[in-house]
Amino acid sequence: MNSKLLMLSILCAFAFSLTTLTHANTYHATFSVVDPYDDDPADGFDHNLFTTGEMLITVPASITLDSHTTPIYGTKSEYSGITIHSLSLPHPDENISFLNNPASMELTDVNYSATDPRNKNKIEFLHNLSGSEYFSLLFETHNTHPNYNNIFDVSTPNPHTLTNNKLSTFVNITGRDTLYTATEFFIFGDGTSFYNGYTYFEVTSLTLIPEPASLLLLSLSSLILLKR
Repeated sequence: MNSKLLMLSILCAFAFSLTTLTHANTYHATFSVVDPYDDDPADGFDHNLFTTGEMLITVPASITLDSHTTPIYGTKSEYSGITIHSLSLPHPDENISFLNNPASMELTDVNYSATDPRNKNKIEFLHNLSGSEYFSLLFETHNTHPNYNNIFDVSTPNPHTLTNNKLSTFVNITGRDTLYTATEFFIFGDGTSFYNGYTYFEVTSLTLIPEPASLLLLSLSSLILLKR
């Protein structure tokens, strides 16, 4: 084996070790605005001019369970350890971006009674900006939807968990509607650290980004095959 092939083999082995150690899923979400509201026209920033947005978010398999509560409307499991690598909201006044923010994930089984039409499953990612300011990413499936009870493992009385440690993904609105009743990205500011107002977006796609280690392994393996 020549030195180039030896180096490729070593890199492939290293990449394989990374795939066994890396247990995280990174998702790319895109948004389209549906309901903006500007609370302070004098601050020089108009929430009504938002149109689209996108986010990169990583959910490790080893997220930390912070609480599992049983309020009167059902059960909720709250986790930490999620990272929002980037949030980008293009805007003609000032492009908004946030980088490397920690987030929590709440898995809520809303269950008032066995036949209550308000019953639903809800996945929500939350990041607090300052005080009451925050942004969130939300996915819901109501009990009238064919995919109800499938977006995460409803484990009452034990903590809820993501099914196979993954979110259900979609590439367009048609695919989204087969999985969820409602999706939403929401951002709110009161003028403290973000402009006064709020904007609701619908989530138009959610795709899983392959792990870098997996991509490296695939690329290097292909190189070896080509070399042969």
